[in-house]
Amino acid sequence: MPIERRLAVPRDLGRLDVVAPWVDAVAHAGDWPDKLSFAVQLCLEEALANIIEHDADPDGGPIAIVIDDSDSRRVAVRVESAGKPFDPTRYPEPVTAESLVEAKIGGQGIHLMRSFASAMRYERRDKRNSIELIFDRIQ
Repeated sequence: MPIERRLAVPRDLGRLDVVAPWVDAVAHAGDWPDKLSFAVQLCLEEALANIIEHDADPDGGPIAIVIDDSDSRRVAVRVESAGKPFDPTRYPEPVTAESLVEAKIGGQGIHLMRSFASAMRYERRDKRNSIELIFDRIQ
């Protein structure tokens, strides 16, 4: 039975628990390495949490996730949501704290996505944000 590579996620942090099992099922069907599955799950959780926390438009509808693992060298993950324009590729790199006193909690999500994905692209179309994360299969 084919695995659905599209998922609609409600704009509710309490409902993100559906993402990891879905990614696991897609990864298992596609015979992904464990590191790849982990990277995709981590980046999706960060992207979804950022969308829900910073653009909590109740009329924005669900957040769409599409995984394309048809390429033998890479996996593409697209996250689409209605809401105000936000291009994470233009978000500045975090400043490294000089000490624990200067260190801030949080604010590392986009940096983590950049670290785990091979590439990140952004597009605004039809009043929707579309973020595409590319992951190399060989990690």
